[in-house]
Amino acid sequence: MKKTVFIVLFFSFLFFKQFMESSPDTALRYGDLTDIEISTRIDSILNVFYKNASSRVDSLFNKIIRRRSPGAAVAVIQNGTIIFKNGYGLANLKTREPIQPETRFMLASISKQFTAMAIMILAEEGKLSYEDTLPKYFPNIPTGWKNITIEHLLTHTSGLPDRFFLIGYAEGYLNQDILERLIQHRLLDSMPGEKHKYSNSGFNLLAMIVEKVSGQPFSKFLKNRIFKPLEMYDTIVYDETEPTVDNRAIAYKPVRRGYRPNDFLLYTTGASGIFSNIEDLFKWDQCLYTEKLISAETLDRAFNPHAQVSEREYYGYGWRMTGHEGTKAVYHTGTLGGISNIIFRIPEENFTIIILSNASIKPRKWLARTITEFYHPRLIDDLWF
Repeated sequence: MKKTVFIVLFFSFLFFKQFMESSPDTALRYGDLTDIEISTRIDSILNVFYKNASSRVDSLFNKIIRRRSPGAAVAVIQNGTIIFKNGYGLANLKTREPIQPETRFMLASISKQFTAMAIMILAEEGKLSYEDTLPKYFPNIPTGWKNITIEHLLTHTSGLPDRFFLIGYAEGYLNQDILERLIQHRLLDSMPGEKHKYSNSGFNLLAMIVEKVSGQPFSKFLKNRIFKPLEMYDTIVYDETEPTVDNRAIAYKPVRRGYRPNDFLLYTTGASGIFSNIEDLFKWDQCLYTEKLISAETLDRAFNPHAQVSEREYYGYGWRMTGHEGTKAVYHTGTLGGISNIIFRIPEENFTIIILSNASIKPRKWLARTITEFYHPRLIDDLWF
């Protein structure tokens, strides 16, 4: 019965919206309704529609996350408003602290989009160029690296091997240590610009470039130029200063008899290292529709398909993109130990999904697709996953 009501309401709304758009004069006269009355009725239909979709999201996560297990914080954003947010499971199995919308998670690779923003801020100010090559900032690198540019680092086309291939998940390393290991290794996985191959190392170097150009620690630059202007007061860069991160979720991995911690606090920055929550990421998401940090022209570079990842996916500056038939989704996942996150945006629809998890949830793109189908079923065929 609920499913039937949902379908009727949805298609009633589509018919009414199409009717008004195709013949606005007739629509305004229809039933002697005023503009305000029509808007109110549309809002009423949408509210019912979104409420039904949100209940399906809630049911979905209640099914996949148990109350006494690690879980997730989830937010759905539509037209500048958080229309659904909730926490599921526990942030800390030892203290039994539940996950709330305010719970802070390690963002892992979602951090890359903030590093890219820092680079774009400096580029817009004329303090660096995307075409700058590495010798400008690191004069003692191997000669085979001399043609690697900042844009290569941003788009994972530098050919630099991934830092996890070199040192694994060992804690205590700094970005400088990563650079030294790369220099010792010397060899590139591919020629600069030849192909896309994901490399956290490149974003570690980008954080170092931000420090060299700005004259500030990477964490301070992000705080002063991004977090503070956006009032993201629960967002912080974790580095060798070991800042206190209150109200954070501990990451876990499933084992035969429950879960065990799979939590990493790395000093390296740029590729990972940022802690945040869904409340602050809402502010970040909304900023990306504005020119509060950089111009629209500069921001477009982040969402342009600079490198082909696969037949159906591309990479911009710290963002992946997919879609066809005029509908483009931009997104990024974040994985580190038991951390499993995704931020998924359809800018043309002002629609965003944020999932931050400490429970090693793997089908994140499937979850994003499923939630999108709840709210925007007509878009599913236009998206690749």
